[in-house]
Amino acid sequence: MGRIQIEEIPVEHIEEFWKIHIRYLIDDGVITDEEDIEYFQSAEYRDVIKAHMIRQVDQHHMLYFVRNGVRIGASQYNTYRSEDGKCFILDFWVFPAFRGNGTGHQCFEALQQYTKADGAHYYELNCTKENAHRFWKSLGFVDCGVDEDDMPVMQLYPLRLQPMTREMCHEFYKDFQNDPAIGHYYEYVYTPEITDRYFDTNSVADRKLFALMVGNQIVGECKLKNIDPQKRECRMGIHLQNDAVKEKGYGTQAERLILQYAFGELGMVAVNADAALKNTRSQHVLEKVGFRYTYEDDTFKYYRCEKK
Repeated sequence: MGRIQIEEIPVEHIEEFWKIHIRYLIDDGVITDEEDIEYFQSAEYRDVIKAHMIRQVDQHHMLYFVRNGVRIGASQYNTYRSEDGKCFILDFWVFPAFRGNGTGHQCFEALQQYTKADGAHYYELNCTKENAHRFWKSLGFVDCGVDEDDMPVMQLYPLRLQPMTREMCHEFYKDFQNDPAIGHYYEYVYTPEITDRYFDTNSVADRKLFALMVGNQIVGECKLKNIDPQKRECRMGIHLQNDAVKEKGYGTQAERLILQYAFGELGMVAVNADAALKNTRSQHVLEKVGFRYTYEDDTFKYYRCEKK
């Protein structure tokens, strides 16, 4: 079959791309009315894309998927490195003659490797077609509501939640406590005896404890505690290894994942959280994912996020 290669399209050669792009949009039923067809062929749309390809920050990319020297598909994406590393996929398609036999999955694997080198930490796209939805779901994408234009959104995070075992918890907190930056925010010491309380019979009834995984590596721990099925609310706590936080966007991704779990599978309508007064990084992340500040005391600021 041959390995999928990426051929970047320079801005000087985008006219050829536009010719096949409009055919893809029409033939695959991505756009159906004359107004949309006119817009995607307009100078207004294409000049915006071109301007984003030549800007210095968060550049737009066009590319072909190539196998054995033959172009078999194409894509457009934009990685927001100046923010939290979101890679937004505008278009992704395999040319009709090359579809089947897992080619779409192979092309996305190639795109992942390519975009990670460009600073991508997670992926987002709009998806309106049923067959496309099945494809992206098979790759691990999940539904994440709608955007400001009421378009369905799907996302793929490198992080995943895995139920935490006692042994995993001991190992994580041993490394966590040894991180020299941790003491800047936390004045208490984690011990196996303290973390064992998380697994006591009296604790597990109103608590969900997860490891945050990247591949087979634990990069963090997340608790949903004080779960109240009558009020349908709970409290969230997340700890990340310091090196996992820096410039990888894991804090933002972890909080979005756990909120999705709390509002979805647990059926919560509100989630509470707190951050140490001097931990402005955590405060910023909480506000970024939708928490609003409620009050503070001598040690913490307190936040609340309600299901929309």
